[in-house]
Amino acid sequence: MQTIADTLRRITEAAPGRFAVIAGDRRIGHAEFGERCGRIAGALRGLGLSRGDRVAILAANGHEYLECYVGAPAGGFVIVPLNTRHAAPELEYAVRLGCTLAADGPSGVHARGWRRARRDLR
Repeated sequence: MQTIADTLRRITEAAPGRFAVIAGDRRIGHAEFGERCGRIAGALRGLGLSRGDRVAILAANGHEYLECYVGAPAGGFVIVPLNTRHAAPELEYAVRLGCTLAADGPSGVHARGWRRARRDLR
């Protein structure tokens, strides 16, 4: 099965200098975007996550969100996208479904262990 990460790799090989993301004044080429997504996947593995673990993403629209959205599955993780417009009880319900990690932005990915996140939700 092809993933979004597979598509990114093919595009990066074909057109590494073309823009993958245009967000305001920020321009990110496919090669840089792929590298940034790879760093997210590596960081999640470095935190002890395993293939198939769920990672919740709560972030405003922007390149950081896209990097998480592509980087997590590239590392074999399952993303649980959360909506910034959800109320606290809705977000709590989604996270309690069994996410291993919660990530937020927009200043980058800030991860915290599931046990701590669960304790903080109480």
